[in-house]
Amino acid sequence: MKPGNKISAQYHDGRQVTGTITMVENQSGADNAVWGDGHTGADRIMVRIQNEKGNFQSFWIDKCVSVDIL
Repeated sequence: MKPGNKISAQYHDGRQVTGTITMVENQSGADNAVWGDGHTGADRIMVRIQNEKGNFQSFWIDKCVSVDIL
């Protein structure tokens, strides 16, 4: 998974996101961090994509129920 790859993912809340990856970022917190969305743990991976309409979206990989690199 790297910038330029096409990705399709289904998010935990049912949203389907599809587009071209523009950024993959490993975000670190403290060992026992509690993130704003309730996730606990030190590290998370955030993916930013540009969809077919040209809009940008970001999502957490750990919140996805499925991820496909196209």
